[in-house]
Amino acid sequence: MELRSLNKLEYLLLRANKLTGEVPAYLGNHSSFWAITLGGNQLHGRIPNIFGGLKHLVFLDLAMNNLSGVIPMSIFNLSSLNTPSNKGFNLPSLKFFLIVGNQLTGKLPTSLINSTSLMEFGIDANNFMGEVPAFGSQKNLYWLGLAQNHFGNGMLDDLNFMYSLQNCTRLEQVILENNNLGGVLPKYIGNMSNLLRFYIGGNLIHGNIPTEILQLDNLQVLSLKKNNFTGMIPESSGQLRQLSRLHLHHNKFSREIPHSLGNLTSCKFLSRLYLDGNQLSGPIPKEMLELSLIEFDLSNNHLTGHFPVEIGTGNLTGLRNLISMNLSYNNLSGEIPRSFDTLTSLMELTLNMIQALRFQPMEMFIALETLTGRSPTDEIFKVGLNLHDFVKRVIPEQVKDVSDPKLIYDERGGLISTKKQLSASP
Repeated sequence: MELRSLNKLEYLLLRANKLTGEVPAYLGNHSSFWAITLGGNQLHGRIPNIFGGLKHLVFLDLAMNNLSGVIPMSIFNLSSLNTPSNKGFNLPSLKFFLIVGNQLTGKLPTSLINSTSLMEFGIDANNFMGEVPAFGSQKNLYWLGLAQNHFGNGMLDDLNFMYSLQNCTRLEQVILENNNLGGVLPKYIGNMSNLLRFYIGGNLIHGNIPTEILQLDNLQVLSLKKNNFTGMIPESSGQLRQLSRLHLHHNKFSREIPHSLGNLTSCKFLSRLYLDGNQLSGPIPKEMLELSLIEFDLSNNHLTGHFPVEIGTGNLTGLRNLISMNLSYNNLSGEIPRSFDTLTSLMELTLNMIQALRFQPMEMFIALETLTGRSPTDEIFKVGLNLHDFVKRVIPEQVKDVSDPKLIYDERGGLISTKKQLSASP
């Protein structure tokens, strides 16, 4: 039996298989369809224009395929899909429109403002361009994914559409990473009170972080990485009590790291902190060592002062779950403390180019034994071999660095995608 003969079929759920070929045009003749999920296959070609006849369609998932071309204008006439038409159709039923991870092109019609029931709109990892249309009529919208396209032109008005997002009172996740969006982050972002995750890294945004963003009491993830932000990190950043991930790396932030980021009563959920690749100066705040961080990167700044010898000692045991710490390319001095042996979860410690930093002898031996499998208590060390010769013997001359950040660099919290690997850094 062929699908085309199932005239009363309402749900076609074929996601995550190995289907090939084009999306069958005859599916557009099944006016009874409520849901079509063909995501995660190997389909190619264009979205059939006849899909505009699916008047009852509520859920359309064509994500993670190899579809190309533009979205047919007939799709934007679907009354149930809430994907509005330029003719002003009222589109009452569309809830989910997912075409993430294809090769679709073109501009989004400004008529999207007519859509009223849209809940999830995901078009990440395509080749869309132009202005982002207003979404203010989508009162039920909770997920907006536009990342990894070509939206914007690096101009001051590229973020004007965000004004309309204030009306999306249920909006929880906004993913705008890796586009060409310019301008400054608007102050009215503080009015998006239900926002949980906000990703806008990898754009051309400049200026300061507006202090109004601290009004987002429910915010869990804030990713502003790889832009041109300047000025101070807001002193009261610790007010974001639900924050678990903060991605501010690769900007132009300057001055000292706010002590409020180490406020245990406020930042008790903060587990991943990335401030690397900025122009931050001054010491590492002692308060930060009390946090339950898992990943912690302050590399490529201008930080000074002593290496934080308090780590793992006294009351400063918050880093006991630390897996990765990178303090490379700063101006720190002092010794690696013995208390580091309390960081039993630590898997990656990167300290490249900290010239004044000294390992205590015991820590040096432990490091050598870990790297080479040879111990200074071996027989070779008992015949008068000194430490210098021991190091030359057990470590190959070509080894320059224990860890090169460029070889292990991770996008960290952003939309990670090579065509089919898509993760919105939640």
